[in-house]
Amino acid sequence: MPCIQVDVKIPPHLHKKLAVYAAKAEAFKSEVIMNALNHCRDYTEDVPNPCY
Repeated sequence: MPCIQVDVKIPPHLHKKLAVYAAKAEAFKSEVIMNALNHCRDYTEDVPNPCY
């Protein structure tokens, strides 16, 4: 399945947190974001999805 590119604007303080977390996890920032979205999806089956 091909990947779809998404652009998102986030405040500078969240970008800094993302960069620090990704560096500690030795992962790309996009991997961290995809994992967070997958985690959100996995735990919201019975409630409205807060990711949208």
